[in-house]
Amino acid sequence: MLDAFVRYLERSPASLLALSIRGMRFPFGLRTPSEMPTIFFSAADSLVEALQPSANRGQYSYRDFLSELLAYLARNDPSRTDRAELLTEAIRLRGPVGAKRALAGMRSQLAQAADYILLAKISGDTKHRRTALELLLEVHGRVPNSPDPLVLLAEELRVGGGLQRPRGNIEPQLRSAVSNGDHDAVLRLSAKLVLQTPHMRRRELGGRGGVATADDYLGVSGQAFIFKQMTRVCHERDLQRGAALSAELAREGLTGKFGVVDHLLTVELEDGPIEEVLSIRRFVSGRTLREVLDDREGQAAASAAGHLRSAVDFLAFTHTRTDGFRERGTWRRSVKTRELGRWLKAVVTDHAAAFDAWVSLVADVPLLPRRDAHAQNWLVAADGRILAVDLDAIGRRPATYELAQLIDDAPVLRPDDWDTRESLLRAYLGQLRRAGIEISWDVALRVYEASTAARAVGLLSDPEGANESRLHGFALLEYLMLNSRSAEVAAWCSSVADGWRVRVGLSDPSRFHAISPADRVRISKAMAYHLRHDPTAATSRGGWMFADDLAELLRASGHKVTPQQLLVIAGAMGEPRFELDELEIRAAYGHSVDRGVVYEPAQPISVLYHAAPASALPSIFEARAGLLPMARRMVHLSDDVAVARQAGERHGEEVVLLRVDTEGMGSDLVRAAQRTWLTERVAVESIVVMTILEEWVLRLED
Repeated sequence: MLDAFVRYLERSPASLLALSIRGMRFPFGLRTPSEMPTIFFSAADSLVEALQPSANRGQYSYRDFLSELLAYLARNDPSRTDRAELLTEAIRLRGPVGAKRALAGMRSQLAQAADYILLAKISGDTKHRRTALELLLEVHGRVPNSPDPLVLLAEELRVGGGLQRPRGNIEPQLRSAVSNGDHDAVLRLSAKLVLQTPHMRRRELGGRGGVATADDYLGVSGQAFIFKQMTRVCHERDLQRGAALSAELAREGLTGKFGVVDHLLTVELEDGPIEEVLSIRRFVSGRTLREVLDDREGQAAASAAGHLRSAVDFLAFTHTRTDGFRERGTWRRSVKTRELGRWLKAVVTDHAAAFDAWVSLVADVPLLPRRDAHAQNWLVAADGRILAVDLDAIGRRPATYELAQLIDDAPVLRPDDWDTRESLLRAYLGQLRRAGIEISWDVALRVYEASTAARAVGLLSDPEGANESRLHGFALLEYLMLNSRSAEVAAWCSSVADGWRVRVGLSDPSRFHAISPADRVRISKAMAYHLRHDPTAATSRGGWMFADDLAELLRASGHKVTPQQLLVIAGAMGEPRFELDELEIRAAYGHSVDRGVVYEPAQPISVLYHAAPASALPSIFEARAGLLPMARRMVHLSDDVAVARQAGERHGEEVVLLRVDTEGMGSDLVRAAQRTWLTERVAVESIVVMTILEEWVLRLED
């Protein structure tokens, strides 16, 4: 394929000059959700020609790739007039070719059904649709624990209606649903299967709200299920508020812009003092608002700005059209115990006085129903609609507080981009004004600035937050302390920023030289490298190194650093990678070089967790290699599901959560940090792939 593509470019010098890409992934680029560049479609016939001879001889991989290529062209190249012929050829290649058998994998079977469905629509031949639906039923019969065939089946029933007298050995309930076109019943059945299979990718949606999605790793069905773990009371409230909001949107004619995800199924979780349920909802195609906002290149950036504005309008709509459910105490007590008051404890010494000062800044605006409005609680559908997720929040918050949460709980806008923030604030106030809620500009801006500062403190204090988020929070405080229109807001931000600098060691003039956030990141990475991986680093037995010696080593590598700065970084709040003993520092774990680290004995624990890249599963299970240290000296495990998943996802790969039975490991298992355990290897017999339901139950127990 690469040779064919290069030959095409050689024959088309104008295309070569206009080429806007640096490389193409053949053939696997077809299996990614991103759009292929225009040049791909121009060169498509050359690519097909290159694959066709080997595919016609029946070679399996060539048939697999060529059928995908043909189907992709039929679906995504609107200029082609031969779409039906392309699909027909793709279908032929997946069947028997000469003496070679049909492609029998799950992906091939689902793709075959999807191509039959599209061919039926293009050609108008209903026989192709029957073939597709009966193929999906057959695949479900062979692999009854997979949700993917039922997802595709449900979607086609929704679009095209039922199928009379479907053939095959089909359970009565499913046969009835297919005959009657009851797509919801089929989708509910698939939602149940999602909980029992590891073959679904899990992605976090909500912040601390326990909201996540699971979607098919094959990438064929395009279905995502939304999960929300909550008490039964919260679940009923969520459904009630969602129904009320949907009715209001319909009444105002806004269902083309906004919506609420459809509820499919409620799963009872384990008995306990509080009744817990798992709510499963449908979301077919799209991304979280956070994911959309993170895409900041070219047209995507302009589109993201429009989606953010739409989310602001939707937030104002929910604030003016839904009631805040009552909660014990006042909004002030809630924010003090759950939000800003708790965050300030990790940032400043006199947190009570800082909280009282903040309350005085926001006390003179109306209280509005709480939405919990961070950018992970909104979905952007493929058609551009904004969908609300997680509607069970209770209580009230000062006007503009949740606007600040929506905009700045994720580092989307630059800290100094207050033109955009003020534009969004004006839009929000305009929506409130239309609902009869009047707030003067000066008051609204002061409260909004104070609310943004509060959310910045949340970013600073989050122990699980990314460094980018902490830097964003600190930059917001610095900007407001220098540029706020309110002297009181500026003074509050200055006080909190100073307290945070001292608390985490960014600067304390009485002892240490200042360390900028960027320098802190750079230096800590260099420290980790030399202490973990540098064989020339002169550490003592146990991996310890005097700060003076480590500073000299870093300076030789080009880093401007002092021993005092290294001591500050190693001993900073929330820094698990290093240990500090007076004037010596060592890496707590992660070594690729033997430092002779001796770990303290710890109480044995029966079960640990590890998040492995999905691409590593064949090596772990099929090759029976188990878990190996790879570039490190030890395998890293965790006693906390969330910590294990976070560690596994740090490189951006799709991961699968594994449960490790530690029985029999004995002294081979040691504790390296609060949540980190180490062992030389884990045998495959001790490893189990966890399903989504098992992970949810563990989180419930925690």
